Amino acid sequence: MKITPEYLHAGNAVFTVSNPNGTTFYVRVQLGRPRAGMPKPYWITVSDHDAPLKEYQYVGMMLDNGRIATTRTSRFRHGELMYNIVAWALKCIWVDKLPAGYAIEWAGRCGKCGRKVTEHIDGFGPECHRSIHNVSYDPASAYSRTMRYVAGPIYQDCR
Repeated sequence: MKITPEYLHAGNAVFTVSNPNGTTFYVRVQLGRPRAGMPKPYWITVSDHDAPLKEYQYVGMMLDNGRIATTRTSRFRHGELMYNIVAWALKCIWVDKLPAGYAIEWAGRCGKCGRKVTEHIDGFGPECHRSIHNVSYDPASAYSRTMRYVAGPIYQDCR
């Protein structure tokens, strides 16, 4: 599945960033509690393995254009490795280009609720997809079977 800005804005997006050497980082983008008169806050955290949320380290706030704004509680600053990896990944997602050998991939979690899923429709579990798009999900329908088996390879080939 291709990671898009829309997926990142879903509320609980998790994706991986890998380099040609096989090093992988997990990045989580979560919708924070909105404050009156302020834009919706999207908090970015990162880990070097698929860890529980408490083990992720806080990077900063994702802005609407895909850039990172650090806050006083940010663990990493501009120029540090983890910050640079996340900033680079967000830039690649926003411009929809990725150098050969690198990968930005869906981590198998629903973009809205963050739970692990085995069947997905564009990165969302069946229940969350239905609530977001106001449509019904029938696992036996031709559309659902096609999305379940075809969506992954089609998106991977487009990169």
